[in-house]
Amino acid sequence: NNKVGIGTNNPQFKLDVTGSLGVNASSLDTNWAFVVSDNSSAGSRYSLNKLGSMGFNNADNYAQLQLLGSSGAYVDFTNSVGGDSNARLIYYAGARLDLTYGFAPKSTISVTPNAIGIGTTNPFWALDVSGTAIRSFASGAVEPGFIVDYASSNGYGGLFIHTNGVRKWRIGNVGDTDASNPALFIWQEGVGARMYFRNNGYVGV
Repeated sequence: NNKVGIGTNNPQFKLDVTGSLGVNASSLDTNWAFVVSDNSSAGSRYSLNKLGSMGFNNADNYAQLQLLGSSGAYVDFTNSVGGDSNARLIYYAGARLDLTYGFAPKSTISVTPNAIGIGTTNPFWALDVSGTAIRSFASGAVEPGFIVDYASSNGYGGLFIHTNGVRKWRIGNVGDTDASNPALFIWQEGVGARMYFRNNGYVGV
């Protein structure tokens, strides 16, 4: 029937293989459905398991697509065949994950185990933005803005203003002995409160 079977006497395709198919694959890779290897201690270069997951560079295929490299792995995006990468998704092993456009820190989003950076590859805060401005915009009935929320037992919350990494000002709110009139305050670090706004309309300077 013009078909070739390996491991089967009833081939259904032009080449029908029952079992694992390897190209220069080592014996360690025979559990995979398809393996391409250089037959060295590095293991498989490309592998496809029976569940449909694909791995690169000896990845173990626990995910649908998995990349592995000794110092990390990356995926390039380009708009031309053979052209330079326009953007890249990079995993630095154990350190951070970057999504970058143009490979400049200012156009990079970095995710580390404890922080997210926008415009910086070394975020210090939970969300660390390096740039000239942050804009909140919405149309229609949705109100744009930024929300600062905190548990009162954790002390003062609010918006903190730093200069060269040093906190200088704070705008926040705190309750006082009159629970019905919590205060919005402007606080200068090292000096104290500069201005209070109360719910009853009073302003303290």
